[in-house]
Amino acid sequence: AMWKLNTVDFESEEAWNAVKATYVDFAGDATERNESSAGNVYTYTDKSNRNDISCVKIANDSENLYLYAKTKEPLSKHEDGDTDWMNVYISTGKKGGWEGYNFLINRTPQGNETTIEALGTASGKITATVQEATAQIATGDDWIAYKIPLSALGVTAADEIGVKVCD
Repeated sequence: AMWKLNTVDFESEEAWNAVKATYVDFAGDATERNESSAGNVYTYTDKSNRNDISCVKIANDSENLYLYAKTKEPLSKHEDGDTDWMNVYISTGKKGGWEGYNFLINRTPQGNETTIEALGTASGKITATVQEATAQIATGDDWIAYKIPLSALGVTAADEIGVKVCD
């Protein structure tokens, strides 16, 4: 996934200072949303306006993908039943999936573990199948980090992937 392997102590915010692969997001864009998709197939609705992501960092070693997302304000707490809190969409470049993404991480966090779901479509609807493997998560005042096994994504450290962190 990255050109240089880097194992990160993902639970330590200080450890993320050494990760150079940083993607900066516009702060101040966490607003309500109720819009149709480009093909007018889906309606995207989000009234949470909670976690405004300001940057994402990414690293990997031969076994895991590490992601870090920092928020402009303090990170909201996950509420039971909320499947849209601090999700990560992952594209492995393989066929299938939904809208170019093959996996969805963190729809059902439980403590320091969370789900990995394989995305697909059936009869024009999105499908998400919970995988046996899980990811690990850690949070701080204004950040969340993920440790995701590459094997659960069907990729190796040499493969190229895409990620989207959203709330």
